Amino acid sequence: MAINKNIQTRGIVLSEMDYQESSKILTIYTEKLGKVSVLARGALRARSSIMSLAQTGTHALFDLRPGRNFYYLQGGKLLHSHLELRNEYHRMIASALLLEIVHKTTLEGRGNPKIYGLLSKSLAYLNKYGNETVLITTFIIKYISYMGYRPRLMAHQEMSFAIERGGIVQGDAQTTGGTPISQAEFDYLNHLLLSPIDHISLSKEWDVSYEKLMNLMIKYLQYNLDISKFFSLQLWG
Repeated sequence: MAINKNIQTRGIVLSEMDYQESSKILTIYTEKLGKVSVLARGALRARSSIMSLAQTGTHALFDLRPGRNFYYLQGGKLLHSHLELRNEYHRMIASALLLEIVHKTTLEGRGNPKIYGLLSKSLAYLNKYGNETVLITTFIIKYISYMGYRPRLMAHQEMSFAIERGGIVQGDAQTTGGTPISQAEFDYLNHLLLSPIDHISLSKEWDVSYEKLMNLMIKYLQYNLDISKFFSLQLWG
C-alpha cells in the first residue's frame, strides 16, 4: 500500500477560514504545488504550534501531508508573518489586494513558480518600502504577463492604452476609445514590465500619474481574467 509522503514547500497563505471548533482551512499559494487547500487542525487553539503558520499573508516553509480532499498542515518554519503590513492602512489594503488577485485568478492544483516568487518579493518590498501604488502596478503588469496576457507596449507618436485591444495603440483617446499615454508613462510601464523586481524604482520619481496607471492596470487585469471586482479596492479610498 502506497504511503503518502510529506511535502515541504514554501508558500504564502492567501486566505483562512475557521473550520469546526478549533481548526482552519487555508488556501496557500506554494512554490511546488501551486494553489492548494490545507486543513490546519487545532490552529485556533491557544497553544497550537501551527497558529503562526495559519494566518493570512504568512510566508512559511510548510510541511504538508497529502490527503483525499485537502493537504494537512503538519508543521513548518515561519519565514515572515508580514504582520507589520497591518500597521499602515494603505499597505494593509495593498497586501490584501495582491493576495486577492492571486486567490481569484488561479486554479487549485496549478501554479507557476514565477508567480510565487513575484508575490513573495512584492509583499517583502511593500513591507520594507511602502509606495503602494508603484508596488501594485508593478505586481499587476508582471502578473498578468505570467498569466499569458502581456500588454503590448509599442511606441507611437500619439499613444493610447486600449484595454480591449491588448495595450498601447496609435491614436488619441477619442479615436481609439482608450486612455491617453504620455511618453513618460510609456517609459514607466516598460520599466516595470522589463526590469527584474529587484531593480524596480520604487521611489515616485517619474513624471507620471501613478494612480492613473495603477487603475489602468487593474482594469486591464479585470478585463482579461474576467473579474468583476476586488473587495480590497472598496476600502482603498
